[in-house]
Amino acid sequence: MQLNARNALTGKFTVFREDSNLTYTGATEAEFAADPRGNIFKNDVFYGRRSGFSLQHAAVLTSKINLTTSFYSNYFSRDWWRQSSNSSQRPNRLNVDPDCLSLAALNTTCGNEGRLRDYLTQGVETRLTTNFNFGSVANELVVGFRIHGEDQERIQRNGDLPTSRDGTIAENNERKAFAQSGFIQHRFTWKNLALTPGVRFERVVFSRTNRLANNGAGATGETTVTEMIPGFGIAYSGVKNTTVFAGVHRGFSPPRVEDVVTNSGGVIELDSELSWNYEVGVRTRPLRGTELSAAFFRNDYQNQIVAASIAGGAAFTNGGATLQQGFEFTGQIDSGSVFRSPHNLYLRTAYTFLPTAEFRGMRLSSITSSATLSVYCPTTRRVSVTSCSITENRLPYAPRVLMTTSIGYSHPRGFDAFVENVYIGRQFGDDLNAVNPNSNGQLGAIPSQTYWNATANYRVEKWKTTFFVTGKNLLDRIYIVDRTRGLLPSGRVSCKRESK
Repeated sequence: MQLNARNALTGKFTVFREDSNLTYTGATEAEFAADPRGNIFKNDVFYGRRSGFSLQHAAVLTSKINLTTSFYSNYFSRDWWRQSSNSSQRPNRLNVDPDCLSLAALNTTCGNEGRLRDYLTQGVETRLTTNFNFGSVANELVVGFRIHGEDQERIQRNGDLPTSRDGTIAENNERKAFAQSGFIQHRFTWKNLALTPGVRFERVVFSRTNRLANNGAGATGETTVTEMIPGFGIAYSGVKNTTVFAGVHRGFSPPRVEDVVTNSGGVIELDSELSWNYEVGVRTRPLRGTELSAAFFRNDYQNQIVAASIAGGAAFTNGGATLQQGFEFTGQIDSGSVFRSPHNLYLRTAYTFLPTAEFRGMRLSSITSSATLSVYCPTTRRVSVTSCSITENRLPYAPRVLMTTSIGYSHPRGFDAFVENVYIGRQFGDDLNAVNPNSNGQLGAIPSQTYWNATANYRVEKWKTTFFVTGKNLLDRIYIVDRTRGLLPSGRVSCKRESK
């Protein structure tokens, strides 16, 4: 909405609802072999409600200075009633509920767990952009700050029956995060050379209250994380239709509240995810209608929080020092530009090659079961009965090759459609790099995958609206997508219709 010549207001609002039989636990190897999309937990139900809105105010203060302020708020409510929380709990009340002594009682007398969650996220960000010249050097200075808050209400109720929607409270937590950040970035442009240094300061306060602790008196813990995040970029466009670029920046991702504050109010020394990230690349248009981009990247983590098999007791863990480096390539050819036609047949591709994705330094597996290690840890890597070295093992869920190729057509009257082929290379599902799976499906390799998608769009200009339909996994391929809590299969062929 254009308020006047110098002020504009933009708003967005979203509403989402889901009622499904989504299950939490993956299948065992035997169950997956019998029916890849089968689910023995027939009474698992997921109720989701999400709404959100954002407002952005853009003000032109002078011909050289702009001020943009954004406010956002999102609310998500999730009630997930489930009969199992991972494939080691079949069902989750086994031998805890006196009426649940075997899997045979799963759908009769075994109870369930209601994992009830409410999340509220709100924040405001403002940034001031000013442009000025200093001699022959053009300058763009951006400064700003952001305040961001998150509040989680987490309740677990243990029901007496597989279809219960109420029960005894087993968890009652409030988890909060309050983040403040300030940043400054200055771009210097001289002829065909641009230099962009910047720095960001982050401060995050985590707190957790367990309302059930100390006989209902409660227990609260709090901790704070601060980090300075510098970065520097350079770009040179002195060659016709070509830009050479390079950059280095500090990577930072704070841990979750539950990972750093215990249920009793104690603080866990789980470090933030920190890294130094480098890239060098080139973007070029060598021919009319052709765009190419290639880059080498290196992500050097001093501590990476990685996915872990539930077999190790946690979904995430300190990965310590890790290294990921490889090569990316993207390209697109548009026949409309080549032949100067309003009808455009296009081909585009994106390729990532990740030869290195490994644990560095002295690292031990998150899996400590002596029985499991006796099978999956080579004797040369055994540190003790319950410890296995994973130094130089490949990171879980880090395929060596990713490739997406699309071919499509766009019509001058607003119609656009394309088909897309996606290839994901083989990856490991655990830090031991197990190839052969174990019986519960939590360990083992995830084979490579290839599937097809398609999308069609139609733009109605007078309504300022785009209608679109998307189909995923059109050939209904069955493949493994996750092993964290057991085997989870790919989704069935699905279509989505929306307008925006």
